[in-house]
Amino acid sequence: MQCYYLKIGKSNSLATDWLAGKNPLKCPAAVIFFGPRPIKDLHNNSQVNDFYLSSLPEERDNTIMVTIGNGKAWFLKPAGEIVERVPPPDATQSLDSLWKMMPVEVISEQELSKVPPVLAGINANAFLSRGTYRKISNWGNVKAIYCSLQKPLPDEHLKMENCNALRLFECLSSVELETLIAKIFEAAGCFVPAYRGGYVRDVDLFVHNDTDEGINLGSLIIPAHKGLSIQVKGRTWLQECPREVDCLIGFGVPQAPNCFDEEWLLTQVRCFPKVNTWLNRSLDWLPQEFLIKCGL
Repeated sequence: MQCYYLKIGKSNSLATDWLAGKNPLKCPAAVIFFGPRPIKDLHNNSQVNDFYLSSLPEERDNTIMVTIGNGKAWFLKPAGEIVERVPPPDATQSLDSLWKMMPVEVISEQELSKVPPVLAGINANAFLSRGTYRKISNWGNVKAIYCSLQKPLPDEHLKMENCNALRLFECLSSVELETLIAKIFEAAGCFVPAYRGGYVRDVDLFVHNDTDEGINLGSLIIPAHKGLSIQVKGRTWLQECPREVDCLIGFGVPQAPNCFDEEWLLTQVRCFPKVNTWLNRSLDWLPQEFLIKCGL
């Protein structure tokens, strides 16, 4: 099964109407705007090409498209061939584009509160949200799609080599990941003034040791009456810890004294029962088989 992120109009502003059949096709449909040229002249554009390939009869049952907007998540599958048409005179946008429209079947329409946060917040992924039709490669999002549709996870997701700390933590949204790390420091005895960053460039968390003893989290030490600034990353290709912070916590981080990876994170979760309970509750949408194989 191939999963795709689909954006219908700027910031998904057209999703509700188009998926309700309020469009030239008079049925639920997806539309992409890529200028005045027809699809046959745009096969070098990966998004247009993927959109076209998804519409082919042999691919329709192997494709799931996800649209997030207006407080809802739509799960769709292609339902017909692409129709190209110039915009109608009363169109409010993309008048300079040849509309490329695909009939779709709405498999499921869910409130965002009902889908896993890692999927509900997928628009925060800059690579996806800057596009129109892009393949979803993050396994956490793929798992969230299958579980939202009450489908069994693909077999490869349950192989032991794919049930590890990285595959576990990528099932958390960025906000959940920052919250988890904040809870670990709190459980260790630190004061954490906020669970999210944003007010200081490159810093996601501040933690303070207000006690008279150093606090040790494995090789990470917070001296007595000292504080740390922390950057939290999902997958990262940074070659070193950013100079603006004291330490980096994330996935695939460099091997350095002030960098702490997903294995370190899972070890800390296991050290604190309340944090472990919080993580299990946050990921209770996943199959127990996967969580158990990951060591939770």
